[in-house]
Amino acid sequence: MYSRILQYAAVAAVTFAGWSAALPTVERGVQTPPLVRIKRAAPAFEWDYSLPNAQEQREKAGEAWVGMILLANMVYHKNIDPNRWPRIFKHYFNDEDQGKVDKIFSMLVGEGEKEDPNGGAAFMSDIIITNRPVPKHEAKCDEYGTVAFTAKINITPPKFVIRLCDAAYIYPLYTKTGCDKLGDTASGWMATLDGVILHEMMHVETLCIPATGKYIQDYGLAGYGPKNTRSFKDNPANEPTNNADQYRWYAQELFWTELCDKEFKDATMNDDYPELEPPPKSSPPPPPPAVVKTNALSIIFQKSLDEIGEGYDWLFFPGKKGEAMLCHDQKDSWHFTSQVGMNKDGIPPWPTGTFHFDNLFGRVCDYKNDGTDNPGMLWCKDKDGQNLKDVGIQCYSDNMRTTKTTKQCTKSGLIPSIDHVAVAYCEW
Repeated sequence: MYSRILQYAAVAAVTFAGWSAALPTVERGVQTPPLVRIKRAAPAFEWDYSLPNAQEQREKAGEAWVGMILLANMVYHKNIDPNRWPRIFKHYFNDEDQGKVDKIFSMLVGEGEKEDPNGGAAFMSDIIITNRPVPKHEAKCDEYGTVAFTAKINITPPKFVIRLCDAAYIYPLYTKTGCDKLGDTASGWMATLDGVILHEMMHVETLCIPATGKYIQDYGLAGYGPKNTRSFKDNPANEPTNNADQYRWYAQELFWTELCDKEFKDATMNDDYPELEPPPKSSPPPPPPAVVKTNALSIIFQKSLDEIGEGYDWLFFPGKKGEAMLCHDQKDSWHFTSQVGMNKDGIPPWPTGTFHFDNLFGRVCDYKNDGTDNPGMLWCKDKDGQNLKDVGIQCYSDNMRTTKTTKQCTKSGLIPSIDHVAVAYCEW
């Protein structure tokens, strides 16, 4: 109950390995709930103070980290009002999910684990929080809508970096949000930077895999926000414990329900924090016109029979898209001998190897196939400025190959006899 919150000090402290952080007093009359005093490992903050607003952002990130632990502590201990959390839990998870969800928050608050029997959330030493560009992800923060992201930067030992983009700092700390701002409905006004970090923590493999058995991921718009996370849970095809934003909104709604001592109505809007820049209203540019394919390379398997015996050949016919090349004159093709005939089911092989064409519609090309049951690829040289580059053209299997169908190209009884099977084609 709210009266139980008030009997604790308004400012709680969390002691980490080597440092402590005092939670600031909450604005507009909201009292800070108690936080169990626990010794724990802590992430490393790697900060470039030459970047704009670096000092202010570093201070805010540090406070948000402590606030994230407070969120997790309240969710895990459920020691405020035991009648509330089951109702809120069912907004975001199914009953059978409770064990996995409890394990996530147990690890966040530093309860003992098999690999960490004395507690302290040792996995947190695997984490770096930064304002610097992350190698191989330098442009990620420039993508529209990206607030923060988590990347694995080392496999053994595992290391994860949480990059807080500039947009993350638009979110307030929970200490700067008051009950009077939240209204009566669960909404994006409940969102905080503390919750953003909680969301990113779900992507840390040394947390999520021991707790749930799987990597916790994002599901795009369908799995984000105060309204869509509820819809996500209600879809029986989804696994709520596998969606990172379920944990954030579960924690935030429970947190504000307890702090404000009120029941919030179901979310009707899916906006995250409302002061984030809204999506652009302009229509996206039309897609470029589709490239019209006019050329084709038809790949024919030829079986011949003469006085000596059977022979097999590959014929590559250039032509127009859609033009049938069965029984065309062999001299109009590139001709290669095949060492392999049809199998016992009457199905020809794939043209395995590299086949060179010195002038295929004015280009030098090679057809390549590794023989592993695929129609192969055509590679042609194209000019790129003063240089040539290889351009891949997808090839496709012809239905005739697998239907035991052959085209007889000579009259019955004549020697030599010639049969054709269309095996594949490439179009561009």
